[in-house]
Amino acid sequence: MIDFNLSESFESMGTSMQVEIFSSIDHIKESDWNQLIHPDDIFNNYHFHRALEAANCIGEERGQIPFYITISEHQELKSACVIYLKSHSYGEYIFDWSWANLYERYGYNYYPKLIAQNPFTPATNRTLLYSDKKHIPYLFEEICKISNLHNCTSKHLLFLEEDELELIPNDYKKRTSFQYHWKNYNYKNFEEFLFKLKSKKAKQIRRERLTDLEIREIKPELLKEYATIFYKLYASTIVKKQSYAYLNLDFFIYIFTNMSDSTRLIGAFDQENLVAASLFFIGRDKLYGRYWGAVEEYKNLHFELCYYQGIELCIRNNIAVFEAGAQGEHKIARGFEPTKTHSAHQIHDHNFQDPIYNFIDEEDKQIKDLFPELKRKLPFKKI
Repeated sequence: MIDFNLSESFESMGTSMQVEIFSSIDHIKESDWNQLIHPDDIFNNYHFHRALEAANCIGEERGQIPFYITISEHQELKSACVIYLKSHSYGEYIFDWSWANLYERYGYNYYPKLIAQNPFTPATNRTLLYSDKKHIPYLFEEICKISNLHNCTSKHLLFLEEDELELIPNDYKKRTSFQYHWKNYNYKNFEEFLFKLKSKKAKQIRRERLTDLEIREIKPELLKEYATIFYKLYASTIVKKQSYAYLNLDFFIYIFTNMSDSTRLIGAFDQENLVAASLFFIGRDKLYGRYWGAVEEYKNLHFELCYYQGIELCIRNNIAVFEAGAQGEHKIARGFEPTKTHSAHQIHDHNFQDPIYNFIDEEDKQIKDLFPELKRKLPFKKI
C-alpha cells in the first residue's frame, strides 16, 4: 500500500486549523475518529475501515487506494472523510458502467476517479463526518486537490444521507436511486407485522418460514469461532452468483473480533451443524443485512435468514429501519418499501458532463414515474 502523510496548517477567521491526509487509518486515533460518527454509521466505524486495510481488501493492488482526510482545530479532530482513488467501478452498487463505456467509445479513459463510499457496501451511511458543518468546505477543497493531483476524470459521493445533500457543493450533480427498506411501525412482534399485511401475503410468509432447521442467533462471544465457516458460506454464495469475493477470511476474523457489539450472526443448524448463516450490522436506529451463504439449496431459507430474521431483530431491538441490501423487487411482497437513495457526481470534462447529467435527469424522471407503481405492489392492508 502507498504510504503517505500530508499535513498543512492555516488560519480561518482567527482560528488555527490543520488539514492532514493519511494513507492509513492507523495514523488516526480510534477515539478521535469514532467520536465523529453517528450510532448508525456502522460502516464508518474505525474498525470497519481498519478491517478492510488489515485484510488487504483495499489498496493499490485492489485498484482502490484510500485517502483519510482530517480537519483539526486546536489539535482536536473536527471533520473527516475517506475518499478512494479507483481504477474500476466494482463494489459500488450505484452504477456508472455506462458512463465508463461512453468514455471508452470515444477513446478516453474514465479512470482514475475519486469515490467516497464505504467499500462494497450498498448502505446509507454518512459520507462526511463532522462535529461542526463549517469544516465541510475544507474537506471538499482537499478532495479537489487529490483529484487534480491524480488527474481524475470525476468525483462521486455514494449512498449519502438525505441531510448531507445540502452540504454538497452546487457543482455536483445529485442523482437519485432506490432500494427496498423495511420500516418498523412500532410492531410488538412478528405476528403483529403479519396482521398488517393482506391475508394472502401473510399466509405466504408463514409458509416460507416453515423449516426443519434450528434458527438461532450466535452469541457475540462465539463469533470468532464461526469466522472460518461463515467465510466459506459467504464464498459459496459468490461462486453461485459467479461474482467476485471482495472480502476474505481475515476481514471476517477482524470484524468478529473487534466489532462483535455491532454484528449479529444468525445461523441455521442441522443437528448442531451450521448449514447456513446471515450477517447483520446493527446500529441504534438501523439494521443492515449484508452477507449470507448456505452449504446447499434450502427452499425459502434465504428469505428466512436474510429478511424475516432481520425483521425480528428490528422488532426486538426497537430499530426503525432495516436495509437489506441492493436491488430485489421481490422484497416488496415481504413488506420492504421502495426508498430513494442519494448520490452526488462531478464529471470534469464538459464534453461528457452534458450527456451524463442528461442521463441522470432522465433516470430521475423514470424513478418518479416508477415509484407509485412499486408502492401499489406493497402487501399492506388498505386502511
